Formats: sequence, C-alpha cells, structure tokens
Amino acid sequence: MIKYLEVKNTFRNKRFILFTVLFPAFWYLLMLNIGKEMSFLGENVQYLFFFTAAVIGIAGNSVVTFSKKICDTKKYYRLQSHVSHYDLKSWLSDQLVVQFVLNAMICFVLLLIGTAYQEIPWTKSFFVLLILIMILGLYLTVIGFFVGLILDGQTISALAMPLSMGASLLIAPWGSFFPGHNWLLDLYGAIQKVFPGYYVYEIVERMQTQQELYLQISLFIITTLLVLVPIIFYSLRSRYFHQK
Repeated sequence: MIKYLEVKNTFRNKRFILFTVLFPAFWYLLMLNIGKEMSFLGENVQYLFFFTAAVIGIAGNSVVTFSKKICDTKKYYRLQSHVSHYDLKSWLSDQLVVQFVLNAMICFVLLLIGTAYQEIPWTKSFFVLLILIMILGLYLTVIGFFVGLILDGQTISALAMPLSMGASLLIAPWGSFFPGHNWLLDLYGAIQKVFPGYYVYEIVERMQTQQELYLQISLFIITTLLVLVPIIFYSLRSRYFHQK
C-alpha cells in the first residue's frame, strides 16, 4: 500500500512529469524525426536513440527527483529506524521497488513513441537492452538515495540540472554520436568505463555481430556492484554511531 501511494504521489509531481517523462520523450521524438529526414536510421541507431532517451529520463528520476524525495523524508525514516525494525536496508529496498515501477513507466512511454514511428526493433538484443536499462535504473536509484541522505533540500534543488546532466553524460553513450577519434573523446570514453552504462551499448552491439560478450558482461556487473560500497560504508557508520 505504501509503495502504491508513493508511485501515485510521484505522478502528481510536476518535476517528474516535465523532466523525466516529457523531456526525454520530446528528445526521442526529435532524434527520430531528424533521423528520418536525414535517412540515417538503422538498427544500431534505433538502439542508440532509445537507450540515450531512457537514460536521460531515468537519470532525472532516480538521481534528481528521487534524491529530493529522500531528503524531504529522511528525518521521519531515521526516527522510524530507532523506534522500529524498519531500518535503512528496508527503506532502500522499498524505494528500489517504487523506482523500478517509475523507470518502467518512462521506458513504456518511449516504447509507445518508438512503436508509433516503427523504430523499435523487437529483437532479442532489444529485450536484453531493456533489461540492462532497468538494472541501470536500480544502480542510479542507489546513487540518488545516498545523494538525498547526504545533501540538504536546497542544495539538491540548486544542483538538479547539473546532477541530471552529469549522470546522463557519464552513463549514456554520447561518444557514439561522434564518429572518429581525438584526445577529448578518448578521455571521455576512459572516464565512462568506470560506470556500467558504457558497457550496455557495447553488449548490445556485440550481440548483433555475435561477438564474445564475457568481458563486457563481467565489467558491467563489476561496475554496477561498485554502488554497494556507499551502502556498506553508510551502514557501518550508522551502526557505529548508534552503538555510541
């Protein structure tokens, strides 16, 4: 019931509707129309546009909108953790479910647009892409959760656009939009390799050409699991101060 109410309240949030649903949808529409006009749409480009639009929306939801909600409610849930068995892990696990539903809705809107334009390749590679996007959404949700715990509401509001853009830049495969090599693109690609989003598009590309996937999948798992580090650190820190 609580999860349902949280999803319902989020849909009433104008920030969520504008920045995490409408903005990526309009960007996706724009790219599809440009692609049709310039006749460069193909299966690889279809994957690229959908993935990038989904990351823009999910990053805005999981890192910005979600972190603001966590910041606004953290005092209540911290009190709950002291007077009941509802601890940090329980709170985070419930929020992961809520954010999974919201991120699925963002992808659903993009799927409707792509289907209407007949630009969704219903292949095994595309379904793998959807699964990886949802995993990526959980990864960004954990980051947004700890941003909300650490920063205050005014700081999050002031950093809303930089946080959203920063997450999108680090996760989405923007380098694929610019063919060729130069030192700036190489540096950008090297930084992106620290984050799991870099390997999502690589996995899909390799599936299409039937290349070996072991390395890319392993790196995706490792970089995704790195998000567990702040969870462990914060849990140990909270337990230490609680004992004192």
